[in-house]
Amino acid sequence: MALQTLNVTSNGAPATFTFSDVSFVVKRAESSKVMVYIPRAFIDRPRTGKTKLDVPLQRVLWAEHSEGHVAVHVLAKRAREGHLVRVKVEGTVQESDRNKLSEWTEALLDAAYAGVKRQRRLFVLVNPHGGAGKAKSIFKTKVEPIFSIARCSLEVVYTTHHGHALEIAAELPLDKYDALISVSGDGIIHELYNGFTKHKEPLKAFQMPIAPIPAGSGNGLSLNLLGLEEGLDISAAALNVIKGRPMAIDLLSLLQGGKRSFSFMSQCLGLMADLDLGTEHLRWMGSNRFVYGYLRAVVSRKAHPLSISIKAPQTDKNKMVENLLASRAEAGKAVEVERPAPEGSALPEMQNSLKDADGWITFDKPVLYLYAGKGPFVSRDLMQFPVSMPNDGTVDLVIQERMSRKDMIQAMDSAEKGAAYWRDSCHYFKTQAYRVKPLKSEGYFSVDGETFPFEEFLVEPASTAGKAPASTASKAPAKSETASRSMKKTASSKTEDGEKKKRRKVRKETYSSYIYKVLRQVHPDTGISNKAMAILNSFVNDIFERIATEASKLASYSKKSTISSREIQTAVRLILPGELAKHAISEGTKSVTKFSAGSN
Repeated sequence: MALQTLNVTSNGAPATFTFSDVSFVVKRAESSKVMVYIPRAFIDRPRTGKTKLDVPLQRVLWAEHSEGHVAVHVLAKRAREGHLVRVKVEGTVQESDRNKLSEWTEALLDAAYAGVKRQRRLFVLVNPHGGAGKAKSIFKTKVEPIFSIARCSLEVVYTTHHGHALEIAAELPLDKYDALISVSGDGIIHELYNGFTKHKEPLKAFQMPIAPIPAGSGNGLSLNLLGLEEGLDISAAALNVIKGRPMAIDLLSLLQGGKRSFSFMSQCLGLMADLDLGTEHLRWMGSNRFVYGYLRAVVSRKAHPLSISIKAPQTDKNKMVENLLASRAEAGKAVEVERPAPEGSALPEMQNSLKDADGWITFDKPVLYLYAGKGPFVSRDLMQFPVSMPNDGTVDLVIQERMSRKDMIQAMDSAEKGAAYWRDSCHYFKTQAYRVKPLKSEGYFSVDGETFPFEEFLVEPASTAGKAPASTASKAPAKSETASRSMKKTASSKTEDGEKKKRRKVRKETYSSYIYKVLRQVHPDTGISNKAMAILNSFVNDIFERIATEASKLASYSKKSTISSREIQTAVRLILPGELAKHAISEGTKSVTKFSAGSN
């Protein structure tokens, strides 16, 4: 496409708005000013360079003109690592270009929405109680304005009870909307897919694209669609709703107690289910509750007795990586097309049962956890299925053997890169089906983050062709760097004659070194990486901040100018769970710390 330029005057100075099939660029004359509006801030000052704005064409939301005035709305980043924000550039078109203003504006919209439908009709579900309870605010302040700029038509419903999304999906008028949007975590999406099974036209219902806006404590689907960099970016997720192309994904059928349900992301037992469902009472901590759950599991290092059967598994990890890289070479070639309506109205029957014997193998080693699902990420900090592909017709199954506390701590490092994939104790399968029978009476079983009965079940891929409007962001798992790091640690600094240098620098004890010292006292064989220490610091700092805030409120209520040990102990009891609170208070009474109560 040839460059198309519009000459404008903005804030009394000349500028140009130019677009190609790749980007939209705003340039101004040297030392002139261009008015750019970003929410809560006007930028209106001279710059030394000529380029004011340069964004990919995909991030152009809308363009409009009226009586010689033009405005273009885009999403841009304030900084390279920042989130997308709304930006509006506008100006008065110069007389020489007035006759092509309408044509230029329409051409920009055609290029910005090439291959996708403009002004999508969206059914939006907002869960005001999910995660940290901020979904309603996120929708009103960040999501709805973007949808409005893009001229999308909206029907918005706020969920009021568990299962509300399932009820809505079961009755959804399919021809009325282009996509179904969830402003929540992964739980609402689980409900939507299972609601489709109860629809009068279930196969047609599964053709409806579902897109997430990450507003929960677990946002796995958004991370899998947009990747780590943009997976938790609200504006990027909204842009995906507006311009994403529908992509077929494998759903998974789960049979338990004679009842069939569907999973779109994960099923887990053992440690991973404990840190998810076992920390529900700590939702106020956000995603830090998972870190707390994991650290608690490191201490217990509990094995979980499970009878596991796997059908026709693939086990060659190198071959799986090769297949992933080959599939990525074909990514991005899909275009939005009208798909033929599925034949029939009933869901296809499951192909396996809990009693099948042919083609199955058993796994009989002690298990730390079992994790199965689709999509690389289950959270921001964990790429559990690094070679997962959206529609390869298999289930990715991970069985982690019991390992040392040291290895468990080290596993936190590079977990977001899938480094655990290469561990010998991590058994990774791509399978046609698997089934599990718990060998104890009590425990947690999590399906897409939802609680299921702790009893025998079977999982297999389902041929329903569920959709999500985006492309995958899977990556090959990172090779573990443990060996190279340990080699560096054993290499001591020596002088030319072979004698070791004496270190005279006195190390000042920091908060991080104190935590490390405590870990060494409890478990002498345990090391901890910088990444793991950063996660631990973030977790502990969050706890401290909440305790200090609660104690400050208690002191203010009692009209005290300082926070005493009494307020700290009360705050600890309010914030931390039972046994942990008792231990913290016991240790904390050895030294009383006072804070300024402030004005809370």
